[in-house]
Amino acid sequence: MKEVVLALLRSPSALSLAPVVLMIFVGSTWSVDQIAEQIVARAIEAQGGSLYEETSIAFSFRGGRYTIDRQEGRRRIRRSFSDSTGRLVSDVMIGGHVSRHSDGNRVDLPDRQQRSIASQLNSVSYFALLPYKLNDPAVRKRYLGETQIKDVAYHKIDVGFREEGGGQDWQDRFVYWFRKDDATIDYLAYYYHVNGGGLRFRAAFNKRRVGGLLLADYHNYKAADGIEDPAACDRLYEEGRLEQVSEIVLSDVSVTSPGN
Repeated sequence: MKEVVLALLRSPSALSLAPVVLMIFVGSTWSVDQIAEQIVARAIEAQGGSLYEETSIAFSFRGGRYTIDRQEGRRRIRRSFSDSTGRLVSDVMIGGHVSRHSDGNRVDLPDRQQRSIASQLNSVSYFALLPYKLNDPAVRKRYLGETQIKDVAYHKIDVGFREEGGGQDWQDRFVYWFRKDDATIDYLAYYYHVNGGGLRFRAAFNKRRVGGLLLADYHNYKAADGIEDPAACDRLYEEGRLEQVSEIVLSDVSVTSPGN
């Protein structure tokens, strides 16, 4: 039975069947949340699958050079940049622990700064490698049904986080739009709480495969003050009620397999 539902979910021509599918499975042992799990799993496979775990990914972003790989089975995120005095700074996070070196010398960091750096590194890697982390144990997903943006059919999924394992920003709420035809992400929106909070919407462009991984850059939009529901952003986007504030661009991207 699950295979029948997934076939419907993959079919662009089945847009009108979404209410029927949901009515059947809300009352069955296979919940709507499990439908969201299956859609995300399909997206991860379509955009990179096991390559997220097996390769080293490097890119430049807003003045820093990032490398994401694994060391002794643990995920490692590195960022290198030049500070205002011209010194080369390197931040490394392994298993949640952050260390910093400046011109090769270890720098002692207060706990607050370590947490800030960890949040920055996690955020950049999270967005760069979407949808890789969307099936982590701390992630909560809810299927919101089907919709269309610019005459393209999408599955719409709400994503939140449990407090345990969900990081410093676990209360933030996300919504993703997955294409029905190939399961890739074209749009995402999120409401964040730091610095007074706000709503952002991102539209993918320059989608390209590098070493087997499908990566994208994003046009970044904001909503008017007082709007807090990321699920409304598809409608606001089509109505021209979002303001573009920046672009999220990854440059000089390389993806390297072990031993290369």
